Amino acid sequence: MVTIETQSSSANDRNNAVSATLMTTTTTKVTSRIRAVVALLSLLSFFVVTLSSYRDSRILSPTSSSSSANEREDAALREAFHSYRLNAPLFEAVKSGDVELVRAMLRDGIGGGIGGGGGASFYNVNAEDANGITPLIEASLLGDVELVSVLLSAGARAQPLPGYRHTPLRAACLTGNARLIRLLLEEGADPNSRSEGGRTPLMGACYLRPRYDEGPDRNELSYGAVSLLLSDPRTDPSVENDFGETALDLCRERMYNKSMALLRERISGGKKKFWKAKGGKLLKNAVGKLRGKKKKRGKK
Repeated sequence: MVTIETQSSSANDRNNAVSATLMTTTTTKVTSRIRAVVALLSLLSFFVVTLSSYRDSRILSPTSSSSSANEREDAALREAFHSYRLNAPLFEAVKSGDVELVRAMLRDGIGGGIGGGGGASFYNVNAEDANGITPLIEASLLGDVELVSVLLSAGARAQPLPGYRHTPLRAACLTGNARLIRLLLEEGADPNSRSEGGRTPLMGACYLRPRYDEGPDRNELSYGAVSLLLSDPRTDPSVENDFGETALDLCRERMYNKSMALLRERISGGKKKFWKAKGGKLLKNAVGKLRGKKKKRGKK
Protein backbone atom coordinates (compact mmCIF):
# COMPACT_ATOMS: atom_id res chain seq x y z
CA MET A 1 0.00 0.00 0.00
CA VAL A 2 2.80 2.33 0.91
CA THR A 3 4.68 1.40 -2.25
CA ILE A 4 1.71 2.14 -4.46
CA GLU A 5 1.18 5.56 -2.81
CA THR A 6 4.88 6.36 -3.18
CA GLN A 7 4.84 5.44 -6.86
CA SER A 8 1.69 7.51 -7.37
CA SER A 9 3.29 10.50 -5.67
CA SER A 10 6.40 10.18 -7.83
CA ALA A 11 4.27 10.04 -10.95
CA ASN A 12 2.45 13.19 -9.91
CA ASP A 13 5.73 14.97 -9.30
CA ARG A 14 6.96 13.98 -12.74
CA ASN A 15 3.69 15.18 -14.33
CA ASN A 16 3.89 18.47 -12.48
CA ALA A 17 7.49 18.89 -13.56
CA VAL A 18 6.58 18.18 -17.18
CA SER A 19 3.63 20.61 -16.99
CA ALA A 20 5.83 23.29 -15.48
CA THR A 21 8.44 22.73 -18.18
CA LEU A 22 5.81 22.90 -20.91
CA MET A 23 4.30 26.06 -19.39
CA THR A 24 7.72 27.68 -19.12
CA THR A 25 8.52 26.72 -22.70
CA THR A 26 5.18 28.04 -23.92
CA THR A 27 5.58 31.29 -21.97
CA THR A 28 9.09 31.71 -23.34
CA LYS A 29 7.86 31.14 -26.89
CA VAL A 30 4.99 33.62 -26.46
CA THR A 31 7.33 36.19 -24.94
CA SER A 32 9.80 35.68 -27.77
CA ARG A 33 7.05 36.11 -30.33
CA ILE A 34 5.78 39.27 -28.64
CA ARG A 35 9.30 40.66 -28.60
CA ALA A 36 9.70 39.75 -32.25
CA VAL A 37 6.42 41.49 -33.13
CA VAL A 38 7.42 44.59 -31.14
CA ALA A 39 10.81 44.62 -32.83
CA LEU A 40 9.14 44.24 -36.22
CA LEU A 41 6.72 47.08 -35.47
CA SER A 42 9.59 49.28 -34.33
CA LEU A 43 11.43 48.49 -37.53
CA LEU A 44 8.34 49.26 -39.59
CA SER A 45 7.85 52.53 -37.70
CA PHE A 46 11.44 53.47 -38.47
CA PHE A 47 10.91 52.80 -42.17
CA VAL A 48 7.59 54.70 -42.15
CA VAL A 49 9.20 57.76 -40.56
CA THR A 50 12.16 57.51 -42.91
CA LEU A 51 9.85 57.13 -45.90
CA SER A 52 7.75 60.07 -44.67
CA SER A 53 10.84 62.25 -44.47
CA TYR A 54 11.89 61.09 -47.93
CA ARG A 55 8.45 61.78 -49.35
CA ASP A 56 8.26 65.16 -47.66
CA SER A 57 11.48 66.19 -49.35
CA ARG A 58 10.17 64.95 -52.68
CA ILE A 59 6.91 66.85 -52.33
CA LEU A 60 8.94 70.04 -52.52
CA SER A 61 11.84 68.68 -54.61
CA PRO A 62 10.37 66.12 -57.02
CA THR A 63 13.34 66.47 -59.35
CA SER A 64 15.08 63.81 -57.26
CA SER A 65 12.93 61.18 -59.02
CA SER A 66 15.00 58.58 -60.82
CA SER A 67 12.32 56.49 -62.49
CA SER A 68 8.88 56.73 -64.06
CA ALA A 69 7.45 55.06 -60.95
CA ASN A 70 8.98 57.78 -58.78
CA GLU A 71 7.64 60.43 -61.10
CA ARG A 72 4.12 59.01 -60.78
CA GLU A 73 4.48 58.89 -57.02
CA ASP A 74 5.78 62.45 -56.98
CA ALA A 75 2.71 63.55 -58.93
CA ALA A 76 0.51 61.90 -56.30
CA LEU A 77 2.51 63.55 -53.51
CA ARG A 78 2.19 66.95 -55.13
CA GLU A 79 -1.55 66.39 -55.49
CA ALA A 80 -1.76 65.58 -51.77
CA PHE A 81 0.32 68.67 -50.99
CA HIS A 82 -2.18 70.79 -52.90
CA SER A 83 -5.21 69.03 -51.44
CA TYR A 84 -7.67 70.64 -49.07
CA ARG A 85 -7.49 67.66 -46.69
CA LEU A 86 -3.84 68.25 -45.89
CA ASN A 87 -4.28 72.01 -45.59
CA ALA A 88 -7.69 72.12 -43.86
CA PRO A 89 -6.22 73.29 -40.50
CA LEU A 90 -4.67 76.31 -42.22
CA PHE A 91 -8.00 77.19 -43.86
CA GLU A 92 -9.78 77.00 -40.51
CA ALA A 93 -7.14 79.14 -38.82
CA VAL A 94 -7.45 81.78 -41.55
CA LYS A 95 -11.26 81.77 -41.30
CA SER A 96 -10.98 82.33 -37.55
CA GLY A 97 -9.00 85.51 -38.22
CA ASP A 98 -6.33 84.51 -35.68
CA VAL A 99 -3.22 86.08 -37.22
CA GLU A 100 -0.81 84.73 -34.61
CA LEU A 101 -2.12 81.18 -35.00
CA VAL A 102 -1.73 81.38 -38.78
CA ARG A 103 1.77 82.78 -38.40
CA ALA A 104 2.73 79.95 -36.01
CA MET A 105 1.27 77.26 -38.31
CA LEU A 106 3.17 78.60 -41.29
CA ARG A 107 6.34 78.68 -39.22
CA ASP A 108 6.03 75.26 -37.56
CA GLY A 109 4.30 73.26 -40.28
CA ILE A 110 1.96 70.31 -39.88
CA GLY A 111 2.36 68.72 -36.46
CA GLY A 112 5.61 70.58 -35.98
CA GLY A 113 6.84 69.33 -39.34
CA ILE A 114 6.23 65.98 -41.01
CA GLY A 115 9.20 63.69 -40.61
CA GLY A 116 10.74 66.11 -38.15
CA GLY A 117 11.52 68.59 -40.90
CA GLY A 118 9.36 71.48 -39.73
CA GLY A 119 8.99 74.66 -41.75
CA ALA A 120 6.21 76.61 -43.38
CA SER A 121 6.51 74.63 -46.60
CA PHE A 122 4.43 71.80 -45.17
CA TYR A 123 1.33 73.95 -45.45
CA ASN A 124 0.49 75.02 -48.97
CA VAL A 125 -0.74 78.61 -48.83
CA ASN A 126 -1.97 78.31 -52.42
CA ALA A 127 -4.10 75.19 -51.91
CA GLU A 128 -7.75 75.35 -53.00
CA ASP A 129 -10.85 73.95 -51.35
CA ALA A 130 -13.68 72.25 -53.27
CA ASN A 131 -14.97 75.65 -54.41
CA GLY A 132 -11.63 76.93 -55.66
CA ILE A 133 -11.09 79.19 -52.64
CA THR A 134 -7.56 79.67 -51.29
CA PRO A 135 -6.48 80.85 -47.82
CA LEU A 136 -5.58 84.23 -49.34
CA ILE A 137 -9.09 84.58 -50.78
CA GLU A 138 -10.57 83.73 -47.37
CA ALA A 139 -8.39 86.39 -45.74
CA SER A 140 -9.36 88.92 -48.44
CA LEU A 141 -13.05 88.25 -47.85
CA LEU A 142 -12.46 88.91 -44.15
CA GLY A 143 -10.85 92.23 -45.07
CA ASP A 144 -7.91 91.53 -42.77
CA VAL A 145 -4.91 93.40 -44.19
CA GLU A 146 -2.46 91.97 -41.64
CA LEU A 147 -3.59 88.40 -42.31
CA VAL A 148 -3.31 88.95 -46.06
CA SER A 149 0.21 90.35 -45.59
CA VAL A 150 1.25 87.30 -43.54
CA LEU A 151 0.01 84.93 -46.26
CA LEU A 152 1.67 86.95 -49.03
CA SER A 153 4.96 86.85 -47.11
CA ALA A 154 4.60 83.06 -46.86
CA GLY A 155 4.30 82.71 -50.64
CA ALA A 156 0.59 83.14 -51.33
CA ARG A 157 0.05 84.38 -54.89
CA ALA A 158 -1.73 87.68 -55.39
CA GLN A 159 -2.30 86.52 -58.97
CA PRO A 160 -3.06 82.77 -59.12
CA LEU A 161 -1.48 80.49 -61.69
CA PRO A 162 -3.47 79.52 -64.82
CA GLY A 163 -6.34 77.19 -64.04
CA TYR A 164 -7.57 79.18 -61.03
CA ARG A 165 -11.30 79.55 -60.34
CA HIS A 166 -11.33 82.69 -58.23
CA THR A 167 -8.92 85.52 -57.39
CA PRO A 168 -7.97 87.33 -54.17
CA LEU A 169 -8.38 90.69 -55.94
CA ARG A 170 -12.00 90.04 -56.80
CA ALA A 171 -12.60 88.90 -53.21
CA ALA A 172 -11.21 92.21 -51.94
CA CYS A 173 -13.35 94.12 -54.47
CA LEU A 174 -16.50 92.32 -53.32
CA THR A 175 -15.96 93.88 -49.90
CA GLY A 176 -14.91 97.29 -51.25
CA ASN A 177 -11.68 97.14 -49.25
CA ALA A 178 -9.48 99.84 -50.79
CA ARG A 179 -6.38 98.98 -48.71
CA LEU A 180 -6.47 95.36 -49.80
CA ILE A 181 -7.14 96.23 -53.43
CA ARG A 182 -4.12 98.54 -53.47
CA LEU A 183 -1.93 95.94 -51.74
CA LEU A 184 -2.91 93.12 -54.11
CA LEU A 185 -2.38 95.29 -57.20
CA GLU A 186 1.07 96.22 -55.89
CA GLU A 187 1.79 92.51 -55.39
CA GLY A 188 1.04 91.72 -59.03
CA ALA A 189 -2.70 91.01 -59.20
CA ASP A 190 -4.21 91.35 -62.69
CA PRO A 191 -7.22 93.72 -62.70
CA ASN A 192 -8.67 91.94 -65.74
CA SER A 193 -8.32 88.39 -64.40
CA ARG A 194 -11.49 86.31 -64.86
CA SER A 195 -13.07 84.25 -62.09
CA GLU A 196 -15.74 81.61 -62.72
CA GLY A 197 -18.48 83.00 -64.92
CA GLY A 198 -16.05 85.41 -66.58
CA ARG A 199 -16.34 87.82 -63.64
CA THR A 200 -13.62 90.46 -63.22
CA PRO A 201 -12.50 92.32 -60.06
CA LEU A 202 -14.16 95.48 -61.43
CA MET A 203 -17.46 93.62 -61.61
CA GLY A 204 -16.97 92.63 -57.98
CA ALA A 205 -16.56 96.29 -57.03
CA CYS A 206 -19.83 96.97 -58.83
CA TYR A 207 -21.70 94.16 -57.09
CA LEU A 208 -20.68 94.12 -53.41
CA ARG A 209 -21.48 91.17 -51.16
CA PRO A 210 -24.84 91.57 -49.35
CA ARG A 211 -23.19 92.36 -46.01
CA TYR A 212 -21.49 95.42 -47.56
CA ASP A 213 -24.24 96.31 -50.02
CA GLU A 214 -26.75 96.67 -47.20
CA GLY A 215 -24.63 99.19 -45.28
CA PRO A 216 -25.13 102.97 -45.34
CA ASP A 217 -21.74 103.53 -47.00
CA ARG A 218 -22.39 101.10 -49.89
CA ASN A 219 -21.95 103.79 -52.56
CA GLU A 220 -18.68 105.00 -51.08
CA LEU A 221 -17.29 101.47 -50.78
CA SER A 222 -18.06 100.71 -54.41
CA TYR A 223 -16.77 104.09 -55.60
CA GLY A 224 -13.48 103.70 -53.72
CA ALA A 225 -12.89 100.23 -55.17
CA VAL A 226 -13.86 101.25 -58.71
CA SER A 227 -11.63 104.34 -58.52
CA LEU A 228 -8.62 102.27 -57.51
CA LEU A 229 -9.15 99.73 -60.25
CA LEU A 230 -9.64 102.36 -62.94
CA SER A 231 -6.47 104.12 -61.81
CA ASP A 232 -4.65 101.08 -63.18
CA PRO A 233 -4.29 101.64 -66.95
CA ARG A 234 -4.65 97.90 -67.56
CA THR A 235 -8.25 97.79 -66.32
CA ASP A 236 -10.75 97.28 -69.13
CA PRO A 237 -14.30 98.34 -68.15
CA SER A 238 -15.81 97.07 -71.40
CA VAL A 239 -15.24 93.38 -70.59
CA GLU A 240 -18.38 91.22 -70.47
CA ASN A 241 -18.95 88.21 -68.22
CA ASP A 242 -20.38 84.90 -69.42
CA PHE A 243 -23.88 86.35 -69.09
CA GLY A 244 -23.18 89.31 -71.36
CA GLU A 245 -22.98 91.84 -68.51
CA THR A 246 -20.39 94.58 -68.09
CA ALA A 247 -19.30 96.24 -64.86
CA LEU A 248 -21.53 99.20 -65.75
CA ASP A 249 -24.54 96.90 -66.12
CA LEU A 250 -23.97 95.47 -62.65
CA CYS A 251 -23.39 98.94 -61.22
CA ARG A 252 -26.66 100.12 -62.72
CA GLU A 253 -28.49 97.17 -61.18
CA ARG A 254 -27.15 98.01 -57.73
CA MET A 255 -27.62 101.75 -58.26
CA TYR A 256 -24.09 102.76 -57.28
CA ASN A 257 -24.48 106.24 -58.76
CA LYS A 258 -20.96 107.56 -58.17
CA SER A 259 -19.40 104.40 -59.58
CA MET A 260 -21.69 104.57 -62.63
CA ALA A 261 -20.60 108.13 -63.37
CA LEU A 262 -16.95 107.13 -63.07
CA LEU A 263 -17.38 104.16 -65.38
CA ARG A 264 -19.27 106.18 -68.00
CA GLU A 265 -16.52 108.79 -67.96
CA ARG A 266 -13.84 106.15 -68.42
CA ILE A 267 -15.73 104.34 -71.16
CA SER A 268 -16.51 107.60 -72.96
CA GLY A 269 -12.90 108.72 -72.68
CA GLY A 270 -11.74 105.38 -73.98
CA LYS A 271 -13.99 105.69 -77.03
CA LYS A 272 -12.74 109.21 -77.72
CA LYS A 273 -9.15 108.03 -77.53
CA PHE A 274 -9.98 105.11 -79.79
CA TRP A 275 -11.64 107.22 -82.45
CA LYS A 276 -8.97 109.89 -82.15
CA ALA A 277 -6.30 107.28 -82.74
CA LYS A 278 -8.38 105.61 -85.44
CA GLY A 279 -9.14 108.94 -87.12
CA GLY A 280 -5.51 109.99 -86.96
CA LYS A 281 -4.44 106.73 -88.57
CA LEU A 282 -7.06 107.04 -91.32
CA LEU A 283 -6.04 110.65 -91.97
CA LYS A 284 -2.37 109.67 -92.09
CA ASN A 285 -3.11 106.88 -94.56
CA ALA A 286 -5.22 109.19 -96.72
CA VAL A 287 -2.49 111.85 -96.79
CA GLY A 288 0.07 109.21 -97.67
CA LYS A 289 -2.01 107.94 -100.57
CA LEU A 290 -2.62 111.49 -101.81
CA ARG A 291 1.10 112.28 -101.76
CA GLY A 292 1.79 109.06 -103.60
CA LYS A 293 -0.63 110.02 -106.36
CA LYS A 294 0.97 113.48 -106.69
CA LYS A 295 4.41 111.92 -107.07
CA LYS A 296 3.14 109.64 -109.83
CA ARG A 297 1.60 112.61 -111.67
CA GLY A 298 4.87 114.52 -111.40
CA LYS A 299 6.74 111.66 -113.04
CA LYS A 300 4.34 111.68 -115.96
